[in-house]
Amino acid sequence: MVELAIAIAAGLVLLGVISWHERRPSEWENLLSPEARAAFDFLKVKFEAEERAAARGCSTAAAAGAQFLVALVPDRLQLLRRLELYARIMSAAAPPPQRLQVRLSILSRGFSELGTFDPAAVSSDALRDLDAQTLESCRILAAAVGALESTPSE
Repeated sequence: MVELAIAIAAGLVLLGVISWHERRPSEWENLLSPEARAAFDFLKVKFEAEERAAARGCSTAAAAGAQFLVALVPDRLQLLRRLELYARIMSAAAPPPQRLQVRLSILSRGFSELGTFDPAAVSSDALRDLDAQTLESCRILAAAVGALESTPSE
């Protein structure tokens, strides 16, 4: 009985620490300007809302939900083109992480492929995974820009 109480208490402490850690701003967020942080937060909320709408649509009417997912592809491709342009502009001052260009190219290809599938075959999990990687790309680019801004100019 004592062991069970200790295990429950340890589990609650662990959950509290995890919750605290996730609410705390990460190092890369400290590099962002308030406008950049607001833009990133907006993008994250937008993705989550679209994913919830797709999940609801998929559970009530699979065809309508899948068509909704496919309709999101042009928006995601436009966002990736903007990120690629921003990375090229930034490379004039300092090269962004090498893998960022590869990451953006692969994500563009993934969204393009998603747009060519039969809407009935499109999974909300595929969109969710691509969205998560797109947000990660935004984070990497923002961290690179923040690191560039924090270095003293000569």
